[in-house]
Amino acid sequence: MSHECSTEDEFIALLDGQATENRAAALRAHIAGCARCQKALAALEALTRALAAPVHGAPSPDAVAKIMRRIEVEPPAHAPAKRGARRLPWAPLGALAAAAAVAAFWIGARAMSHDAGLFTARGGVASASLQRDVGIFIHRAGERLEPLAAAEVVTKDTAYAVSYVNLGPAGSAFLLVFAVDAAGEVHWIQPAYLDAADDPGAIALEHAETDAPLPTAAVLDAPAPGPLRLVSIVCPRSLHVSQIESLVPSALDLASLRARFPGAVIQELTVSLNPPGSP
Repeated sequence: MSHECSTEDEFIALLDGQATENRAAALRAHIAGCARCQKALAALEALTRALAAPVHGAPSPDAVAKIMRRIEVEPPAHAPAKRGARRLPWAPLGALAAAAAVAAFWIGARAMSHDAGLFTARGGVASASLQRDVGIFIHRAGERLEPLAAAEVVTKDTAYAVSYVNLGPAGSAFLLVFAVDAAGEVHWIQPAYLDAADDPGAIALEHAETDAPLPTAAVLDAPAPGPLRLVSIVCPRSLHVSQIESLVPSALDLASLRARFPGAVIQELTVSLNPPGSP
């Protein structure tokens, strides 16, 4: 080989049509004479084809509208209700891009196909890990899912829905999602936490190569106005809500959570709940 082998990013740029004409020609010329690069490119192409396979069975808009009727869940009388108690059913939509824009935030280094609304892992030959294999997406739920972006304004009635991608096997990752309001109060989004006497565990994620929605959305119970942090914790074993509930507000910042749960992948998205002066 007369030239240095191509990098993974160069392969991706070539497959995505993002390489310049001169660079693409040079890459193809090198790959034509390099067995190592031919093998690497073929593996990446095979992975892309597998993850871009179409998803069938998405329900009609009428079916989604019927499923989205609000259901009030009354907390048990024997124990105080936990914040985040009002929950809504959500339709199993398969590929969420059929009904909404893609990810509000995500975990791991992933390349997005805007046409298919799918996420593929960069570096298919890398060792499996939560950071590589799992993506968590938070949406505003209504008649359709809408992505949430940093600093976006939400209201006290906003319903939050969660979807995920898990390229690993079923049960290889467990998920907690909660909000921390401006007063330091924790509001649970996933799993449901309606009874202070319970201690639900993190949700075991099934294998899912396209966006898979969790079946309920949550409306927070009287969150304090101001910055609202939406936090996801993906861990290799099941944590319980008590492990978060027992923390003082100062231990809920991102750095402290990552130090406390070193084997987990923890991300946050901060939105703005009814900021002062907003209409």
